[in-house]
Amino acid sequence: MANTWLEGTYSEVYPAISRDEAGMTRLFRQFSFPGGIPSHVAPEKTVENYVSHLLAKLGMRRRTQAAVLLTRLRSGGRPRAS
Repeated sequence: MANTWLEGTYSEVYPAISRDEAGMTRLFRQFSFPGGIPSHVAPEKTVENYVSHLLAKLGMRRRTQAAVLLTRLRSGGRPRAS
Protein backbone atom coordinates (compact mmCIF):
# COMPACT_ATOMS: atom_id res chain seq x y z
CA MET A 1 0.00 0.00 0.00
CA ALA A 2 2.84 2.37 0.79
CA ASN A 3 4.22 1.91 -2.71
CA THR A 4 0.91 2.81 -4.31
CA TRP A 5 0.69 5.97 -2.18
CA LEU A 6 4.21 6.99 -3.11
CA GLU A 7 3.54 6.33 -6.80
CA GLY A 8 0.25 8.23 -6.70
CA THR A 9 -2.05 5.38 -7.68
CA TYR A 10 -3.53 5.12 -4.16
CA SER A 11 -4.68 8.75 -4.48
CA GLU A 12 -6.40 7.94 -7.78
CA VAL A 13 -8.62 5.41 -6.00
CA TYR A 14 -8.86 7.35 -2.71
CA PRO A 15 -8.65 11.07 -3.62
CA ALA A 16 -8.85 12.12 0.05
CA ILE A 17 -5.43 10.48 0.53
CA SER A 18 -3.44 13.02 -1.46
CA ARG A 19 0.32 12.91 -2.01
CA ASP A 20 1.03 15.80 0.33
CA GLU A 21 1.37 16.27 4.08
CA ALA A 22 -2.38 16.00 4.66
CA GLY A 23 -2.58 12.82 2.59
CA MET A 24 0.33 11.25 4.43
CA THR A 25 -1.37 12.09 7.72
CA ARG A 26 -4.62 10.47 6.54
CA LEU A 27 -2.75 7.41 5.30
CA PHE A 28 -1.05 6.93 8.68
CA ARG A 29 -4.36 7.46 10.48
CA GLN A 30 -5.94 4.64 8.47
CA PHE A 31 -3.42 2.33 10.12
CA SER A 32 -3.51 3.92 13.57
CA PHE A 33 -6.95 3.32 15.03
CA PRO A 34 -9.04 0.27 15.86
CA GLY A 35 -11.13 -0.56 12.85
CA GLY A 36 -8.56 0.84 10.45
CA ILE A 37 -7.37 -0.97 7.33
CA PRO A 38 -5.00 -3.47 8.98
CA SER A 39 -7.50 -4.74 11.51
CA HIS A 40 -9.77 -5.83 8.66
CA VAL A 41 -7.39 -6.60 5.81
CA ALA A 42 -3.92 -7.55 6.95
CA PRO A 43 -2.31 -9.47 9.78
CA GLU A 44 -0.06 -7.51 12.09
CA LYS A 45 3.15 -8.67 10.41
CA THR A 46 1.91 -7.46 7.02
CA VAL A 47 1.10 -4.04 8.45
CA GLU A 48 4.57 -3.94 9.95
CA ASN A 49 5.96 -4.69 6.48
CA TYR A 50 3.86 -1.93 4.88
CA VAL A 51 5.02 0.62 7.41
CA SER A 52 8.62 -0.57 7.06
CA HIS A 53 8.46 -0.17 3.29
CA LEU A 54 6.93 3.30 3.59
CA LEU A 55 9.62 4.36 6.06
CA ALA A 56 12.32 2.93 3.78
CA LYS A 57 10.95 4.93 0.84
CA LEU A 58 11.07 8.01 3.05
CA GLY A 59 14.65 7.16 4.06
CA MET A 60 13.64 6.60 7.69
CA ARG A 61 13.99 3.77 10.19
CA ARG A 62 11.40 4.66 12.84
CA ARG A 63 7.78 5.83 12.92
CA THR A 64 8.89 8.61 15.25
CA GLN A 65 10.99 10.01 12.39
CA ALA A 66 7.85 10.16 10.23
CA ALA A 67 6.04 11.90 13.10
CA VAL A 68 8.84 14.48 13.31
CA LEU A 69 8.60 15.00 9.53
CA LEU A 70 4.84 15.56 9.78
CA THR A 71 5.30 17.98 12.67
CA ARG A 72 7.93 19.89 10.71
CA LEU A 73 5.71 20.04 7.62
CA ARG A 74 2.71 21.16 9.66
CA SER A 75 4.71 24.03 11.13
CA GLY A 76 5.58 25.22 7.64
CA GLY A 77 9.10 23.83 7.69
CA ARG A 78 10.76 21.84 4.99
CA PRO A 79 11.93 18.25 5.20
CA ARG A 80 15.65 17.94 5.88
CA ALA A 81 17.81 16.36 3.24
CA SER A 82 18.86 12.81 4.15
